[in-house]
Amino acid sequence: MIGARLAPAPNDDLAIDERIDARQGPPRWHTVPPPPPPPPKLRIVRDYGSLFEVLRCAPPVEPVGIDRIVQAAALVTEVPAEIILSYRRKHARIRQIVYFLACETGRWSLPVIGRRLGRDHTTVLHGRDLIGHLIERDAEMAETVARVRAAVGESP
Repeated sequence: MIGARLAPAPNDDLAIDERIDARQGPPRWHTVPPPPPPPPKLRIVRDYGSLFEVLRCAPPVEPVGIDRIVQAAALVTEVPAEIILSYRRKHARIRQIVYFLACETGRWSLPVIGRRLGRDHTTVLHGRDLIGHLIERDAEMAETVARVRAAVGESP
């Protein structure tokens, strides 16, 4: 039987497929995942009485705005707000105090403060850091910043 060829059985391919399917199960792309479990049932309890009491007793808090900080700096330093916001170098320290106090509130990012005051965020960053260092070294600067901070708290 040298050189003889074996002819495949007529259903040989089908038999192989059946054996593979029986061993591995159905193809993976035909399987459907099981449905997720139902969410747990929650019971919502509303107690508005205690929250109402807390809100009623708390004094109204008005958020400090950048314009309010500028007005307080203008009041303390006796320099008009328009000049504080101008590009004059003579009043740069007052502007930097405004940057410092605006960053201190933590409500705004450096780019937002810069846009509101017509400056770049790196200018605000430099001014904030500079005033922070000057407060530690210069008592007069610390007093000025404290007066502006107090004026921000008092101004309407």
